[in-house]
Amino acid sequence: MKQVAEFERQIGRAPTIRELAKLLAKKPSEVRQLVNKLVSEGETDGTSACTSSLKEILLGGRAQRFASSSLSNREIFLLDHDGAKIGVVPTEIARKLAKARDLDLFIVRHDSNPPVARLMDYEGFKFESEKRARETKANHHVVTIKKLRLSSGIAAKDYQVKLRSAQNFLQDGDNVSISVTLQDSQASHTAFAFALLNRFAADLHQFALVSEEPRLEKRTVTIILVPVL
Repeated sequence: MKQVAEFERQIGRAPTIRELAKLLAKKPSEVRQLVNKLVSEGETDGTSACTSSLKEILLGGRAQRFASSSLSNREIFLLDHDGAKIGVVPTEIARKLAKARDLDLFIVRHDSNPPVARLMDYEGFKFESEKRARETKANHHVVTIKKLRLSSGIAAKDYQVKLRSAQNFLQDGDNVSISVTLQDSQASHTAFAFALLNRFAADLHQFALVSEEPRLEKRTVTIILVPVL
């Protein structure tokens, strides 16, 4: 418990099962059993803070870190860790699946209907992203932002061409900025522009994460995508 308490003080929150496993050099399943034993048998330091922390580790965990309580009673469209489509499932089922696999339930598109979520090892993703950033800096390679423009009335064929271009940029390690500029006569089409960019991002879920949500500046709506490493 002293190791857990010290680690919690260092990171400023209750550690996850995976983080504890690394700290204690044990398997995540073994750590989960240990924490469950401590909680059930009251083998803590006697403080409510310690007991609460253990319960947060056990019951909160990685599976619930990114799924907000506002989604608890809703269904979500779930993607597997490799981007494969699992389908529409209740949020609680998705949480349990994430917990069973020791993964995060990461919300990819919160404003779609239903919201889109993905099972992923977010800490691993962050680690790889930071590692790549360090390697990129060491190699003096500048990550560029490629810009693509979509028209509000884009044809299906042109949409697919833009989609392939964005995919190629992302696979090359570049960030992509996609924008829709509305003419004065299209001022009422703002909601459509937001929906078009959200659809574009969702179609690239295997290759990208949303770095900046769609935002409106004057008459232009823009979204920023970064590559999934």
